[in-house]
Amino acid sequence: VIYYPDLSSYGFSVSAFGGYIYTAELLPGAYYVMAKPSFSSNIFKFYNNADSLSSAQKVTVEAGKTTENIDFTLPKGGTISGSVKLNGKLSSNVSVSIYDASNPSSPKYVATVYTNDLGEYEVKYLKPGKYYVYAGNSDTQTPEWYDNALKREDAKAVTVEEGKTTEDINFDLFYDETGKKAVISGIVQSSGADIEDSWKITVYDENWHEVKSVSRSEFGRRYEISGLNRGKYYVVCTA
Repeated sequence: VIYYPDLSSYGFSVSAFGGYIYTAELLPGAYYVMAKPSFSSNIFKFYNNADSLSSAQKVTVEAGKTTENIDFTLPKGGTISGSVKLNGKLSSNVSVSIYDASNPSSPKYVATVYTNDLGEYEVKYLKPGKYYVYAGNSDTQTPEWYDNALKREDAKAVTVEEGKTTEDINFDLFYDETGKKAVISGIVQSSGADIEDSWKITVYDENWHEVKSVSRSEFGRRYEISGLNRGKYYVVCTA
């Protein structure tokens, strides 16, 4: 990919696989040049061995001349592999997504794959670094971040090395075949007797963010809060 100095894209040319030859007819000026394989979104280099435009070196083009030796050496990339179980059984067609963890406060989406008939997945052509892995793709599944984390903030980053496979990044997800997910239920009482007045039950997640609530007018003295993901919650009754 070739960029004008104002960072607008000029276009691209594709070399023969393994040939490493590219040409482009350009007006005289200075340009940024980036190389990346067509099969990967996060393996790339700017000239001269730079990882970003901000650190890239411009290439000068003169009228009637060819600027040669603008060469690139791209990393081989690495692989993350593993399996996904639903209720203890290997399962096919479950999505597994990869996020770049180089900036933990704002992970960048990289790719999504799906488990095969054996419940296995493999994500190739990842540049060396750290990644978060997220599995689950249905309202009746409880998605998780690796390793057994319900929240991204608790996820464990996976290290990818050049030319190597990081194996056994596995998941065992909860799956409710009824489609209701988890339920919290109970009876509201006061001093051993049922409360006659109005009340409200509110469920909060571990960060005290409200998830769901019900009131006496909806359920009488009993309450039931359904559709919850697996995890830990605070349950508060106000009357």
